[in-house]
Amino acid sequence: MNRARVALGATFVATVLAAGTALAQAPPEMKQVLAGKKFVPPLRGEALIEFTPPVTRREGANVVTRVIVRNASLAPVPLLTFSETWFDKTGAIVVGNKASIKGLMQPGEVHTLTLTTPWKPAMSRNNFNFSHGNGTVKPQKVDKLADPNAPATKK
Repeated sequence: MNRARVALGATFVATVLAAGTALAQAPPEMKQVLAGKKFVPPLRGEALIEFTPPVTRREGANVVTRVIVRNASLAPVPLLTFSETWFDKTGAIVVGNKASIKGLMQPGEVHTLTLTTPWKPAMSRNNFNFSHGNGTVKPQKVDKLADPNAPATKK
């Protein structure tokens, strides 16, 4: 019984001494991460997204849909998602897929979203929707946007 008390007392003394030396050390220097930078919080609610008409082509055993999108909102849009659903002739869902932009899409930023869906003979028509991490999307169809992945042309 005495050994247990001595061991407990020794543990207590060692803990107090270790805590005292740890508290006596100087704290590490902290740097401000956003010092001098402008931070705009992500958009909440409805986002305005401009998009070109989706281009859908069959490539081998897949159906590939590409759409170019631009953030027309005044704030960054978090986790923009493009969803596509394929239906058969009777209106039953055959298959679906989605693509998203990870992180924040800044105002005026342009991206190309590509969906690759396995081709099935029952595919007849498709439907697509946009959404984002903090709300809904008001899509606005435009005729043309500059493709950010297109090779640069010399003038």
